[in-house]
Amino acid sequence: MRDLTPKQSRMLAIALLLSIASLIVLMVAAPVMLLHRHYDQALESLVDHLARYGRVVSMRPEIESQLRITQAKQVPRFYLKNSGPSLAAAEIQDIAKVVIEQHGAKLTSMQVLPHKDENAYRQVTVNVQLTGNFQSLHEVIYELENTQPYLFFDNASIRSPLSYTSRNAADTDLYAQFDLVGFAMIKGEQ
Repeated sequence: MRDLTPKQSRMLAIALLLSIASLIVLMVAAPVMLLHRHYDQALESLVDHLARYGRVVSMRPEIESQLRITQAKQVPRFYLKNSGPSLAAAEIQDIAKVVIEQHGAKLTSMQVLPHKDENAYRQVTVNVQLTGNFQSLHEVIYELENTQPYLFFDNASIRSPLSYTSRNAADTDLYAQFDLVGFAMIKGEQ
């Protein structure tokens, strides 16, 4: 190894000093720059959220107008009055019994099926079995589908006791079985 001249020593010392200084600056500047980038992204995200919320707030008058229109339509009249499963099922049974008797069909049986709760609504189902001629069954089904509160048919089955070869099928009583489904708004969720 050779000895360095004083000028070379000074240059080496200055180079070491500059490299150490730049290393220190880099150690401080890099985290500051990363932190700055992180806060820029967070700020950009918040500005985006603020713009979206501003658009939502600007829609408020239109939404309130639509809400007033919907409330004016008396939406609860389309749901069962009672939210308790037993009372709602009894309400469906009463409606079905009156309609069936009005149109000359004969009620065989009614059975309440387990209810299902979904969000703010309760689905109540009653299995109905009846007999009647074609015209009376047609009228019963039509009226039950068009009643208020709304009732829906599910799992419908209509059978004839006669074979296909019988000629007097128009006056024959048909056997019908179906699930009559109604919905109730659960109290406290409205």
